[in-house]
Amino acid sequence: MKKHFFTVYDSAAGLYLDPFVAPSIEFAIREFRQAVNTPDHQFNKFPSDYTLFHTGEFDPYTGLLEGIGPTSLGVAITFVEKIKLQFP
Repeated sequence: MKKHFFTVYDSAAGLYLDPFVAPSIEFAIREFRQAVNTPDHQFNKFPSDYTLFHTGEFDPYTGLLEGIGPTSLGVAITFVEKIKLQFP
């Protein structure tokens, strides 16, 4: 099973954060969404500054790392969950 590499671009700093590995694109998006919606996380404080990118795949059977990007998967602000109001 291939592993996928991702990074987050910080537009305020003008650089990419350290890459991380996830088993799928959907898994990485879920992890990013969770960070974006965590109070006190940098992604939550400044969601318009951060963009998730898919940057490559690693095949553990061949040892090959294939660069594919960076391919944008979305700006953090698009993953901010709306507050759900509950009425009695």
